[in-house]
Amino acid sequence: MVDIIQFVKQKRAEGFADSKLRIGIQKYLTYKTGRKLGKIRPKTWLYFYDQLRVLEKVHGIKLILSPADFGIHRREHLVAPVNAGDRLTAEVLMQGRFSNEWIGRIDLNWTIKILSRGHYDAGMRVPIVVEKAKSKENLLTGFARQ
Repeated sequence: MVDIIQFVKQKRAEGFADSKLRIGIQKYLTYKTGRKLGKIRPKTWLYFYDQLRVLEKVHGIKLILSPADFGIHRREHLVAPVNAGDRLTAEVLMQGRFSNEWIGRIDLNWTIKILSRGHYDAGMRVPIVVEKAKSKENLLTGFARQ
C-alpha cells in the first residue's frame, strides 16, 4: 500500500489535481459466491480503519473516503412500475452471473433479473412473472414463463 500511496503523491506533485486522482483502499471481504484468497482472513472493520488512519497521518493523504468524495448523495426512492405477481414481457439484454440468470429490460428506466433454465439471446422478448419488486433496494426479479 505504501508504494501505491507514494505513486499517487508523485503524480499529484506532477500536477494531477487531488479531486482527479484519489486513492481508495478496499477491505477484503468474503462472499458466498465470491473469490476466496488462500489463507487470508478478513480483518475487522475497526482494525482496517485504524490502519488507514495511521497511513493517513504518516503520508498526509486522505485514504478514508465517503460518498461525498464521489458526489454521491441521497435521492428519493423510485417506485417500481411493477408488483410481485405481475405478468409482463421483458427484453433480454445479456446473461447474468449464473447460468440460469438473465438481465432483461422492462422499459428504458428499469431492468429485471430473469431466472430461467432456458437459453436466450440478446434482444429476445421473454414473458415473465415478477417474483420480487423491492423499490427500496432497486431489485426486481422474475421467472420466465414457459
